[in-house]
Amino acid sequence: MEVKVKVLIRRFISEYKQGKTKSDGRVIRKELAQGLLKIREYRKIFWERWLKINAWQSELGWILFEPYDEAGLNRFVDVYKEMCRDIGINVTEEPVEIVEISVPRDWLIKQLEKYLLELDSKIDEIRAKMQDIRNSKSISHYRVKLAFYQEAFRKCEEFLNKLKNVQEEG
Repeated sequence: MEVKVKVLIRRFISEYKQGKTKSDGRVIRKELAQGLLKIREYRKIFWERWLKINAWQSELGWILFEPYDEAGLNRFVDVYKEMCRDIGINVTEEPVEIVEISVPRDWLIKQLEKYLLELDSKIDEIRAKMQDIRNSKSISHYRVKLAFYQEAFRKCEEFLNKLKNVQEEG
């Protein structure tokens, strides 16, 4: 049996686009074009604060939860394009695209169970770090990170339960 899912396709520019490569003998250094570090940081925020809460990673790519924060995605794309324009990069195609595909339900369940194990491991890792830290700023950082991963885990479990409850049609 197949189910329809939405997959997020990414087409972000490389941080090294318009950059320079310098070589000093055996050492090769890449210098980023001015402004691309800001774009990389913004993209990182997107991964950490939007993508991992609105989608889960499979071998096909990032599969979106239903519903997902479409307004948040549109805001990210608009700011991303503006940042690119500000440093002279013309974005000719959308940086993200959402494609609806049909995939075997059992395969999708296995992929999601695998991702849940990865999230669970990350949650355990964060808890272990919190036990070792005495610095209050670091503890706050890890509390936020832990809550974030726990929320992602909860959403994945909900998605998995919905998948398991999909009945054969016909």
